[in-house]
Amino acid sequence: MNPWVVIYKSAWGLLVVLLLLGMVFLFLPKCHNIRELQNRKAAMQEENRDLERMTKELRLKRERFQSDPAFVEETAREAGMVRRDETVFIVEDSPNP
Repeated sequence: MNPWVVIYKSAWGLLVVLLLLGMVFLFLPKCHNIRELQNRKAAMQEENRDLERMTKELRLKRERFQSDPAFVEETAREAGMVRRDETVFIVEDSPNP
């Protein structure tokens, strides 16, 4: 076989290998960037689901405030409020001698 044919085929093979390596090194950072963006997207979707759940709970609570007087009173008492006609007694513990 002619040595020039071997050199010619080897040069083409080396060129193909170099092109493939170049493409790998060109697209490898892009793949890493895409993976980071997908992880970020998943985290944002999870946060969005949490916010939607909280929004739903707040809507239900708002509806209860508008329609359920017992709920309003219970919430006000938990916040430390009393009615106008009620008397508040504050009991303090005295230190033991």
